[in-house]
Amino acid sequence: MGKLLGQGAYAVVREAVHLETGFKVAIKSYDKYKLNQNQNIKKSVQREIKVLSMLSRASLDDDDLLLDGDENAQSKPQPSEGDEERANGHPSIMKLYDAIDSYRHLYLVLENCDGQMLHSVVKEHSEQSFGSYRRCLPEQACAQIFYQIILGMSYYHGKNISHRDIKLENILVDYRSAEKTTKIIDFGFAIQTKDPHEKLRTFCGTPAYMSPELCKKKEYSGPASDTWAAGVLLYTLLFGT
Repeated sequence: MGKLLGQGAYAVVREAVHLETGFKVAIKSYDKYKLNQNQNIKKSVQREIKVLSMLSRASLDDDDLLLDGDENAQSKPQPSEGDEERANGHPSIMKLYDAIDSYRHLYLVLENCDGQMLHSVVKEHSEQSFGSYRRCLPEQACAQIFYQIILGMSYYHGKNISHRDIKLENILVDYRSAEKTTKIIDFGFAIQTKDPHEKLRTFCGTPAYMSPELCKKKEYSGPASDTWAAGVLLYTLLFGT
């Protein structure tokens, strides 16, 4: 594995290359001892694998990903040059290619996306807004980024999936590209329902982006709450933090 791309309390993300094909990916490595000490984080990782495997069309078996310390590492074939075409998913959603469950670690083989968190992009830019300079983005860039976010949301909402934590930190943007390539990431709070109109009860997400129903701890619509959060995100992009 190559350079460090990111690090958190439970996982480390590094760049990697499939030696036979030269196909670049990102490997997210979880320490299973830490996961098993925190059942909420463990369930979040399992949810993310389940949802991303559906959105990426990756054929991962839930039974292979119990995180129970099985000494025999379980894995599907490694990514090749054709994997991106087979796991076509949606261009605005980070793809999951594979999950490898070993004795000490859980490895997620993810799409290696250029760019940085949208939160960092906003912090690095300032625009004049209402007579003062604020940390925000030009309107044209906001339109390009937001359009891709909405396309990704529409895709997973069409599969009865709700993200439930749309925010600046969960969007990757390659701001240097002409099209401002944008990816939705982190599906740890995501849920799939049988009925698109089903009301949800679990209180989750980030307070500043929560819909009124969530703030009042009432039943809520997953897609509607995602849409509210996207509106907060757009306002922040346009008018600053």
